[in-house]
Amino acid sequence: MSVQRTPVPSRIRPTIPSSDGYTQMTRNKSPNKLTKLLVYWFVDYNPLYFFSALCVLAGVMLVSQNLGDLVGGNDGWARIILFWIVQSYEWLLIASAYLLFHIARQRRPGIILGLMAIFFLYDNTFRLENIADLEMAGRLLTTLWIILAVIKLWALAKTFHITLSPVLYGIMISGTIGVGCLPMLLTLTAEKNKAVIFTLASWYGWGLLATLLLVRPPWDSLLPLNAWGRTVMNRCLRATLGIFTGFYFYHLWNHILWIGPHGDKVIIPQLIAPFLLIILTVKKDNAALVSGVVVMLAAFHVHTFFSLIALIVGICFGLRAWMKGPHWLALVAVLYFYLAGWTLGWTEGQNFPHAPGWYSWQTLTAETALLFLSWYLRLLPTPVIVAGAAITVLVIGTKHFFATIMAFLARFLPKTTAGWGVVLLSVGFLALIAGVLINWMVSKRTQTPVRDPLSQEQPCEEGGIINPSHSQEPPRG
Repeated sequence: MSVQRTPVPSRIRPTIPSSDGYTQMTRNKSPNKLTKLLVYWFVDYNPLYFFSALCVLAGVMLVSQNLGDLVGGNDGWARIILFWIVQSYEWLLIASAYLLFHIARQRRPGIILGLMAIFFLYDNTFRLENIADLEMAGRLLTTLWIILAVIKLWALAKTFHITLSPVLYGIMISGTIGVGCLPMLLTLTAEKNKAVIFTLASWYGWGLLATLLLVRPPWDSLLPLNAWGRTVMNRCLRATLGIFTGFYFYHLWNHILWIGPHGDKVIIPQLIAPFLLIILTVKKDNAALVSGVVVMLAAFHVHTFFSLIALIVGICFGLRAWMKGPHWLALVAVLYFYLAGWTLGWTEGQNFPHAPGWYSWQTLTAETALLFLSWYLRLLPTPVIVAGAAITVLVIGTKHFFATIMAFLARFLPKTTAGWGVVLLSVGFLALIAGVLINWMVSKRTQTPVRDPLSQEQPCEEGGIINPSHSQEPPRG
């Protein structure tokens, strides 16, 4: 009687997080460090996508500001064409995400392109404001933009097999309608009543955000996900909601600060209250830091209140460091206090104030505070050195360095701003197409199964599939 041996399962290959391109290109060969580096930066995390987006953003801005140099007097048709160029780029992002996610099986690049499409979805180039004064054509294009934005939301959800609850769809669509209708309403409203529109738009946005936080509508995926895949999905959807919220208020505050005539009257309730609440209550310190920067950027053109806002933001960071920690946030508070002293007395119509001298009361006070905090809180010297370096950069500046670089590049660059815009738009489209082609070619080089960060299954050494529940190693969450 022969004894039947139980086959020993093959050893599981250690998974390399975020290495789809690495697995495909190397197969059974041992790649050198240069190959690993190239695959990491040009396949797994393809920089051409981000370079493309930056070029398109810069190109749209430059062309929009210099349409007269391209078309002469009447620039209505040029604005409409620029509107459709941006729409074409958004649909190219969505189509590229579908191509990589479904056909090329390049999940990570597909998700990156999906997030970039979300970034462009809420009109980050302000095409709606640019066409709002075109009367009937502007209203028709605004209505069409809202319809297309809703279709894009549906297309992205279908691309990544995400199921959203009706409540969540309703909140996103309501925010889209608010972004689209705000410029049109302001063009139809008398100047004396625009402050009312700003207030109502702000209440509308905060109402949607409060509904989202209170109801917490669910979402799910049609794909079988392990713990890590579900974490990726939740992070991406939270980032999507954060992008939508940020751009809604960015459009609103753009009108208040740069376009509307009532900026000084509404800036304090519009800017201070929500972001100060975020700085004091948010869990992640990075989110608090970003909130402080957003407040100062939005208040940059309100010279009269800039010093006061910097002072209040510094107080909030000081309170956060005292109540919740970490202690190094006290150094951030000192930098905001220094900025408040720097811009004290800045009034409308003046350029940004010159940096205080080394022996000014602002600089001496900031240096004294940093030394005291480093002694009292027993902080490591690294944060203190970083804070001191930040003050040094603010005081000394980098004007001559950038002037030297630009003088060298000027001989090779376009001579007009409009020419710059056209070049950057072209480079943006070409970079996106090149990035998609790179990932597509990588996916066609081999049919070796790769580890999918969204799947419940992992590839074994021979190319088979092993369920993580049967492996000897604990599954990676």
